[in-house]
Amino acid sequence: MLSARFYAHVNLRTFFSVVWFTALIAVVFFLYVLISCITSAEGGLYDLIGSVLGVIFNAISIKCLNTVMCTKIIAFNLFNLISRKQIALQQQ
Repeated sequence: MLSARFYAHVNLRTFFSVVWFTALIAVVFFLYVLISCITSAEGGLYDLIGSVLGVIFNAISIKCLNTVMCTKIIAFNLFNLISRKQIALQQQ
């Protein structure tokens, strides 16, 4: 049986992977829209604005993940998860 710490670690790594994958998709979309706006005569202004906003919001979310408060919240949540699993195991 796998421990709660293992599941918490896997969940945390999955969450960070999803965040970085989303940021990667936003950057690729921004580059695609930028290149298509430069090479074509069609007005893709709204696509460009949306892709720039996507990159900005992803950068802000990654910056928020690197704060001390986020680290404390994650550590507290992991501690609570492990405590609940230990209590459940002790009651069995």
